[in-house]
Amino acid sequence: MGTSLKYLIYNILFILLLSSCVNQVKNIQSNQKYKLMNIDSLSYKYNNILHFERDSRIYLVVTKKEKIKNCKKIKKGKMYNLNIKSAFPSNYPNFRDINSQYMYNEEVIYFLKAENIEWGLYKTENIKGLCYKNKS
Repeated sequence: MGTSLKYLIYNILFILLLSSCVNQVKNIQSNQKYKLMNIDSLSYKYNNILHFERDSRIYLVVTKKEKIKNCKKIKKGKMYNLNIKSAFPSNYPNFRDINSQYMYNEEVIYFLKAENIEWGLYKTENIKGLCYKNKS
């Protein structure tokens, strides 16, 4: 097989893989109900980590610690309409087989690969600090 044919095949496979990943991200971004399972506001100085569940999958949502006036506080066990998306830039390498860390809001955030946890960190415009704002 010639070098140019191998290159063409690799490019086609890469494009197919990339389009599959984009479709997964689009599915996550749709406005859906998520159940708040845990609020971690003590582990980090500048950020909160919120554990949301949807379809037996856990999403780690990161928010900046802020004090908000006239706030509708989020509560564990409640359902929220969220539009979540990855906190990573689009060119961030996808190392799904390793535990990892990511710099967010001047602080290293650690996230682990574990069963039922979606790999990575996510953010949403629906939550500011620990306050819910429905933007649907």
